[in-house]
Amino acid sequence: MTGVPRAKLVGTDFSDYFTEPEQAREGYQQVFAKGFVTDYPLTIRHKDGRLNAGHPIRTRHADWSSLPRDLGVFDVVLVADVLYEPRYPAMVATAIERLMTPGGQALVAHPGRLAFPDFLAECATRGLVVTDEDVREFQSGEIHQTITIYRIERAGSR
Repeated sequence: MTGVPRAKLVGTDFSDYFTEPEQAREGYQQVFAKGFVTDYPLTIRHKDGRLNAGHPIRTRHADWSSLPRDLGVFDVVLVADVLYEPRYPAMVATAIERLMTPGGQALVAHPGRLAFPDFLAECATRGLVVTDEDVREFQSGEIHQTITIYRIERAGSR
């Protein structure tokens, strides 16, 4: 969408890629405050100046343990550091399976939680497979972590 390689996007303020960054930030804040935002069209500017518009971006913030019935499905499901309890792998894998469109993907950021191997096993039982991984180093002050971002898709979707 932006023409910027994923490696260069990571760690940047994504709202700066929109034609109206402040409006994008307000949209993020609504998602964090209300759990979702709908009918909130934003236009992304490609690095060559072209505008990518036409599809409103739908976002919802949801509790994995009790997904709203009206949540719908998404082309991209973002999952970040949610596998810190042994009971979560099955719950998160089920949520991804339910929320991801047939040709969609989930991007799962994993900072080394012990339940992750169980999560991969739960994904496999649902026909979800890892199709890509990207290892990133993260440092903020004294905190240093290695975070792996996994792309998960339905088996045979490529």
